[in-house]
Order: sequence, then C-alpha cells, then structure tokens
Amino acid sequence: MPLSDLETSEIEIPAVSDSLFQLKSGAFPDPRLLAPNTDSYLDQYHRIENWEGVQIWKTQEQLAEVKSAYYGKNDIGEAVSRQYQWMHDLERHSKLVGRPNELDSVALEGVHKEIKKHYEECTDHIKRSLMGQNIQEAFKAIYTAIIFGRHIYIEGSSGIGKTAVARAMCQFLSMPYRQFDAYADASDLALLGGEVPQSDPKLGLKFIFERGPVLTPGLISLVIDELPRLPASTSNVLLQAMAERKVSVSLVASGRGTATILLSPAFTVIGTGNPVGYGGQGERSLALFDRFDIGIEMAHPSALARLQIMRSVSTPSSVGMAKEVSPEFTLFEARELLNNVTFPGALRPILIMSSYAISPDDFLAQTYTEDPFASRFASMDTGTLDANERATWSAAQAFIKQNRAEYEKLRELVNDSLVEGSNPRGEISAIKNAQAISLLDWNMKLENQRTHEKIPPFISLSSLSQGFKWANMARLKTHPGSEKQKAKIIDQACKLFFSREKWDKAMQKQDISRDDLGYEWATETITQ
Repeated sequence: MPLSDLETSEIEIPAVSDSLFQLKSGAFPDPRLLAPNTDSYLDQYHRIENWEGVQIWKTQEQLAEVKSAYYGKNDIGEAVSRQYQWMHDLERHSKLVGRPNELDSVALEGVHKEIKKHYEECTDHIKRSLMGQNIQEAFKAIYTAIIFGRHIYIEGSSGIGKTAVARAMCQFLSMPYRQFDAYADASDLALLGGEVPQSDPKLGLKFIFERGPVLTPGLISLVIDELPRLPASTSNVLLQAMAERKVSVSLVASGRGTATILLSPAFTVIGTGNPVGYGGQGERSLALFDRFDIGIEMAHPSALARLQIMRSVSTPSSVGMAKEVSPEFTLFEARELLNNVTFPGALRPILIMSSYAISPDDFLAQTYTEDPFASRFASMDTGTLDANERATWSAAQAFIKQNRAEYEKLRELVNDSLVEGSNPRGEISAIKNAQAISLLDWNMKLENQRTHEKIPPFISLSSLSQGFKWANMARLKTHPGSEKQKAKIIDQACKLFFSREKWDKAMQKQDISRDDLGYEWATETITQ
C-alpha cells in the first residue's frame, strides 16, 4: 500500500517498539561506511536520527518528546501535536525485511518452499487478474525485482498499463511503495526533498527537512513513471540510491552541511517509459540505465487481451487486484537463498563469450577487452581455471567454427546498431537474474539418480539465457534510429550461445563428455 503520513485522530494509533525511544550510547556511526547487508546498517536505518539527518544521538529528553509527539500525548496525558507518524512504517519494514542471517540447508529449503508457494499463488492470481500479451513475463520480472532486490526498467508504448501493472504488483505483494511522475524540469529536490523555513515561537524561524519520495521511511519500491523524461542532472540522484542504498542530502540552510541518509537495504527502483523517440524525452543517462538489473519490453496487448480488458472495466464482478498476498518469508531470507544458488563452472565462459559478442568493435577496442575465443584460455594452468571452465573454453573455437555464419551475422548487426556493449556489471546482473529465475522455476522433487538426495538449485543454461536477456535490455546503448535492433541482437545472441545442442556438438568435436562439464550439465531435467 502507498505510504502516507496522513493520519486522523479517529484512527487508532498503532503501538511501536520502545526500542525506538531508547537512549543510544557510543560513537555515532558514519553511515557512509555501513554496508546494506549488515546488522549495524539495519539498526541505524531504523533509528530516528537517520531520518532527521543528525550526526549525534538524541538525548533522553529529546526522545521523550519524540515519543509524546508520536502518540499525541505526553507523560501526564496532555494532548500534543502529532508528528513522526512514519515510525509505524519502520516497524512494518523491520518485519518485512528481517535480519541478515546465515541459514543452514534445512532452513534454506524451507524458505525455498515458501517462495515457490508464494510465487505460484501470485502467478495464479495474475493470470485471472491482468491481461496482456507478455503480462506473465512482466509479472515474473517485477516479482524477481521486488523479492530479490533487483532494479527494473519496463519499456513500452503509451497506454498499455506499464505503470499500472508495476503499481498493482507492489500492492498485490503488500510492498510499501511510492510513485513519482517524472517531468522534464524536475530537480533533485523533487526526488529527495529539502529544507523549508518554519516559524517557531522560541527561535522565530527554523528550517525543517521535508522528505521527497525517495526518503520515505520504510519504502521498499520507488515506481518512477516516464523515467526517460528526467533530466540527466536529476537522474544522477538515483545513481547512489540504486548502487549503495544511500543518498546525500543538503542541510546547509540549517547549518548542518551534508548528511547521508540510509535507504532500505531492500530498496528497489521500478522505472517505466516509452521507447526512444517519443516526445518529451531528453538524452538518456547511460550511467542510470546501466544500474538497472532487469529490462523488459511490455508488448502491446493482442486483440483478445484488449477484449478481456474491455470486459473487465465494464463488469462489476471482475477479479481485479484487490487481493494481497503477503510473503511468509523475509526479504533477507530470500536473498540469502539467492546467494546459495550455484553458478556452474561450465557456464561461466559462455556468459563471458556472449557478453563479448554483443559489444561493438569500437567499444571493445576502447575498453581493451580481450577476445574470449582465443585458444590461450583453454591452455591456462589449473590454478587459473577449474576443470569445467577449461572444458568449455576448449570447445570455444570448435563452437565458433561450427556456427561461423550465425556468429558473423550477429557481429555485423552489433557493429551497425550498438554504441556500447555489455560490461562486468551486466554480467553480474545476468548471474543474479539467473539465480532468481532458477529458484522460481526449480523442480523441488529433483533428485540425484545415484544417491537419491535432493539436488540444490543451480543456474541452468535456459535460466542464464533469460537472465542475460533481462540484464542487457535496458543497458545496451544503440545508435539513433537503431533502437528496435536491440531486442533482435539479444534474441540472436541467446539462440546462439545458450543452445545446449550447439554446445554439445562442439564438445563432441573435442571429445569432451557431459560428465567433464560437471554434474549440473550432465543433469537432463533441470526445471519444472
């Protein structure tokens, strides 16, 4: 549900933990040094001082005033003006996100079952609630983004419901979100907020900080409609937020300099926008779009889907998106599970090769990127490559020789259409995406045929292909007029490099068996 500071006296004031009002001791932490996946980060995120941008602990007297302002009455029962209503949102955030913990194999399996159950329940409801040509892919991508902490950009023509779907998904998953409608002259103050003057009976005038949507306490997802309309100088505000889950705000008016505010460790950006060429768009910030882990194109609805949409808006009994399906697991548990999904050694060289293949020659030369198909990789010492990586690289030249025409056609399209290609950040995004996809698609009954033990999740060739596609849809930069070629390039690369049949054929040429590539490659049935 959307977060709001609006509250009336008729609404019962929810109780919050007294720990919020306890006196803190010791040195005040430097928020710039805190990592989002740590207990110390969470502790500071949930403290009042973080949201006021102060660099010193509040005194016991100040904390008592905060408590009185939250509940609307002081210690002797006198009514006082209500403030700090957002503290309840921090309580809700704490329960939703959880704490970073190392889970054993039994606990991880339990979390995986909960995620599978939750995802399948959500999928079933989406099928009956939302219509569209690729609405299931859109749902899967947004679910992956919110649950596993991936930033996502959804592109499509106007009027097909991109932002409505993103907003509905947040409501459906019961995730706190805010929407920001981008515009051409939006400043960083529109996103972050700023100090405003306020009269004070004692001081005459004081400055208070009015928070923008990015600095909403307890926020999980920021939905930005028409993201490409943001000017480059303003979109840069999002770079730190997306990369570090922190933002720097100016408190100069009140004489406090600059403060670093911690965002939720689960903070995600869901951006929507039209394809390049639509009116009102400025030059896209390559640095910003490179921060998106997932990019998808939302297709224009088919005739049948549009017919279903017409029925839904004219039929009072339509299913709608009113139902909420809150997860039984915490977001930190989901991310701990994600980190335990294995990335098989045999697939690592394939990801490097496919990233190289979708990068134009000029970009490769400028970045001094070496050719991963060179024979020297297969002859590296065992301290550099493991056996499975060596096996794939040994077959690389045979793979390219067998698929020469397809590869050269791809390279020609890449050089004609792209300005810049993939990069290490894109490869990391592809891996994380593939780990999430593997978890959602995994067959929980899959067993080792020899030992009959359950096989823990690992990235398959098909899940890596989907992860690679998502990772590069937003970040690849095309020449003007070549925007429509991007999807074609990625599809061709996926069909070429993530084909088990093509790689098996190349392996046979080198007398490499499936067992040489590791147990994961030798396993026939991976998902579903």
